Amino acid sequence: MFYSWQGAFVVLLLCLNRISPQRHRLPGDPVDEEIREDRLEDIPEEKRGNFFKVGEEVLALPEVLSNLNFQKKEFASKENLEQQEALRKGAYWGRLYIHNFPYPIQYFQAHFGIPAPKGLRELVFAADTYLCPDTPQPKASFISEHKAIVVALRGNCTFGKKAQVALSLNASALVIVNTEQGLDHLAAPDMHDIEVSVVSVPRDDGNSLMRYLQSTDGVQGSLVPINCATLEKAYTCKPCTVEDEQFVTSDIIEGGYINFAGAHMKFEYLLSQFGSGFKPSSYDIFLPRNEETKELSEGCSNYTTPTVVKQKMVVVRRGGCKFIEKAKYAEEAGAAGLVILNFNNSVFNVISEPRWSGLNITLPVLSASNICAESLINQYRKNKENMKIQFESSKIIKRKKWGALNELANVESWPRSIGAAKTMFDQKVTEVENSIEMRRFLDDIWINILKKSDAKIEAKSEL
Repeated sequence: MFYSWQGAFVVLLLCLNRISPQRHRLPGDPVDEEIREDRLEDIPEEKRGNFFKVGEEVLALPEVLSNLNFQKKEFASKENLEQQEALRKGAYWGRLYIHNFPYPIQYFQAHFGIPAPKGLRELVFAADTYLCPDTPQPKASFISEHKAIVVALRGNCTFGKKAQVALSLNASALVIVNTEQGLDHLAAPDMHDIEVSVVSVPRDDGNSLMRYLQSTDGVQGSLVPINCATLEKAYTCKPCTVEDEQFVTSDIIEGGYINFAGAHMKFEYLLSQFGSGFKPSSYDIFLPRNEETKELSEGCSNYTTPTVVKQKMVVVRRGGCKFIEKAKYAEEAGAAGLVILNFNNSVFNVISEPRWSGLNITLPVLSASNICAESLINQYRKNKENMKIQFESSKIIKRKKWGALNELANVESWPRSIGAAKTMFDQKVTEVENSIEMRRFLDDIWINILKKSDAKIEAKSEL
């Protein structure tokens, strides 16, 4: 019995020795033949951590603390500029705001590098797409002179190598476009303290930005760090500093003016919140006609003569189908862009629902009012062969302003007392005094309020 137990014990020791885990190389360990025989696939996936494989050798990255602080932070007061600046430097995400681009792009700050640069910057797409070492960069002097933000696609070399190239170009920041869905806080332990800001943006948003930069020179934007916290009893996400908030609300370009031969005024337009970036310029124009009504088409079907549409700014009426459908039909016909005209005197915000449905639209989409429609249609009938339409961007035209005015179109939102309503109307008139179209639309609203008031008086007199 004794010998049987002793033999079993020896066998057990031998088995334990054979299945004991191999030791993997840590920083500072010598690389010997035993470690070279390690296999990455032998390490359980949940324990791989910083292990990676080079040839047949399994190595481990050194543990490097992130530059980012993910702890919740309260907003600084408007007067405390020092605290605002500290909040900005500690932000781990934000939004890239771009002039004449449909929407801000969310970004994640990398674990390495420095905080996002301040102010408006030139945006430049990397000449080799990936911004890897030993590739020519024809815009190197422009990037250096303007301390531009360089945009590059993920892949072909490490994040650290891309950051090194960006730094060598004297870029203020590097935006890395992801090649798959989602966002990452990128890591480069070997470049932890590199003096350039590095952020990542989602694939589809980034692809739209890259297309815009490839087709348009002089694109400008700003990386705006965002903080989220409870503010006045509501959970709010907004820029960390008053300076950045001022830029977002007042300085970013979201629209402008439309002009054409024979127009009696300039008409306002808004850039939609889907589609591509827009280059304000002069365009040939095409107004499709509904063959049944002989009126301006709503653009809800295939264009029968795409060659007539190609590289022209197509103008259609609102209604009949979703905005995204109008854009797809114009895009398939090769249009340079799409303008959707409203059926009342307001300029409206064009969106795609759900948001992702508009991410792959590759032409710019704009909106304008019925005031513009009436004049544009009349002039087109007179000279459709040679007519051009001119776009001029402006910081004055804002989605938020037009959005607030469109909400007032619901007369139920106004005070019931005609006296109180008149006081509110007079106040709104002073707010829109520099916009002819806003004033016209406000007058339309006031007429509807008076009609409703008269209807109530008449109803009471009949009782």
